[in-house]
Amino acid sequence: MLIETNLAADPNCIVDAFREIVGDAHVLTKSDDVAAYLTDWTGQYSSDALAVVRPASTEDVAALIKLCKERNIAVVPQGGRTGLCCGGVPIEGRESVVVSLARMNAIRTLNPQGRTVIAEAGVILETLHEAALQEGSIHEEALGMIASAKRPLVLAGAGAVGAKDNLIALSERLEAPLATTLKGTGLFKGHPNNIGYFGTLSTAEAYDVIGVSDCVIVFGALMHILTTDRGELLKGKRVIQVNNYTSDVGRFYQPDATLIADAAQTADNFLYWLNEAEVAPSGFANELPSHRYFCAS
Repeated sequence: MLIETNLAADPNCIVDAFREIVGDAHVLTKSDDVAAYLTDWTGQYSSDALAVVRPASTEDVAALIKLCKERNIAVVPQGGRTGLCCGGVPIEGRESVVVSLARMNAIRTLNPQGRTVIAEAGVILETLHEAALQEGSIHEEALGMIASAKRPLVLAGAGAVGAKDNLIALSERLEAPLATTLKGTGLFKGHPNNIGYFGTLSTAEAYDVIGVSDCVIVFGALMHILTTDRGELLKGKRVIQVNNYTSDVGRFYQPDATLIADAAQTADNFLYWLNEAEVAPSGFANELPSHRYFCAS
C-alpha cells in the first residue's frame, strides 16, 4: 500500500524533510504502521501515500504545507478518521502525504455557559463531549465556592492582563479585593479595591488582607512558590484557578477547582450567575485599611 522510496541518501528526500520538521518517531513509513491511515472508516476505500506525518503544533503544520506545496505533493489531513465520504484517504494516482492531527489534541478553552470551545484539530468528539460535561460540573462547583465566600479575593497574573475590565467588574460585584502576581504588576493601579502584590513581595498590609480571605479566585497565574509563599498564603482557603492551558495548572499548587477557560469570559460568566442567583456582595473590600497602602501598586 505504501509508495516505496529509497532516497535516504538524497538531501532532497521528502520523507527526510518531514522528519526534520516533526521528528523521526512521528513520520510513519512501514506498511504495518500506516495501514490504518490509508483506509477509511468503512474499510471500502484505500490508497497509497509517501508517509504518514504527525505534527504537534500549528507551526509544524505550516512547515509541512509549505514543503508539500513546493514539491506539488497532495496533503490529506486526518482527525478522528470517522468520515464516510472517502475524504480522509489519499487521492488515487497522486503523490500524497497523510497529515494525522492526533497529537494536536488539546482543549484550550471550554465555556459551557457561552456554548463555545477552542480545541485543537485532533480532539475527537467523544473526548470533547466528556470534557464539556466535566467542565459544567466544575463551573457550578466554583460558583458555589464564590457565592458562599465571606471574604473572596480576585488575583490576576500575566495571563489575565487582557481581562482587566472583566476582573474589576467581578471584584466590584463581589466587593472583593484585587491583587496581582509580580507579572501582573500595575494591572489594577489606582483602583480602590487594589491591594497590590499577592505573594512573598506583598506589603504587611496586603498580607493581613490575604490572611483573612477565605476564597481566592485566580485568573491567568501559575501559582508558583513565590506567589503562594510555598502554599502558606493559601492555607485554609478555597482556591479557584482559571487558566487557558491545562499545562499551567497544578504545577506548583493544586487548587480546589480548575477551569481551563478564557479569563474574561469566565469572569463574565461568574458575574452573570451571581446576579441571576442574587448573591449578596461580600463587603470584604469595605474592610480594607486606608487605600494609601495599596493604590500605587
